[in-house]
Amino acid sequence: MSHHDGDGSSSRGCFFYGCMTAVVVGVVLALAVGALVYYGYSGQAGVRATADAYLEAIDAGDYVRAYDLLGPDWQSRMSPDQFADFEAGAREALGGCSDRRMASVNVQSASGTSARAELGYTITCGSGPMTIRLVMARYEGDWLVEAEEYASPEPDTTAACPSCGTLNPPQANFCSHCGARLRDLEQP
Repeated sequence: MSHHDGDGSSSRGCFFYGCMTAVVVGVVLALAVGALVYYGYSGQAGVRATADAYLEAIDAGDYVRAYDLLGPDWQSRMSPDQFADFEAGAREALGGCSDRRMASVNVQSASGTSARAELGYTITCGSGPMTIRLVMARYEGDWLVEAEEYASPEPDTTAACPSCGTLNPPQANFCSHCGARLRDLEQP
């Protein structure tokens, strides 16, 4: 009988250790996922804070503060005075801008030496709606602006069908849903 008791306690021990191993592995995985989420969020929050500070400085005409938020690559290509002239000229050409809204955030990596991010904004300017794209890089723990691009949004070239309202490609002559004529055909 003692042989039978030994088998039972041995199987209970394996079950106990197996369960404990599963619990420990689960806790370690949960901590790892939590750390990734936290550091990813904090990296995204940091890049957004720098981008917002940069754009607010530009809006206020504080080009010295904005220049301090530029990465070393951009600073090596442009002096503070050249940067101020460039930004002031761009703002004048746009005709004054307002109503800036974040449209996209793409953080490729939130930590390490190769951390990069791209942020997109939409703004309303005197010359019409615009988009701003900021390219950010991380240097010694700080996010800095590496590039800034202004562009007009792509025009909406889809054609809505006058009969059913279906959106069709710009080159379509007839509606893809109901077959109604979208525009007059050119005569040979």
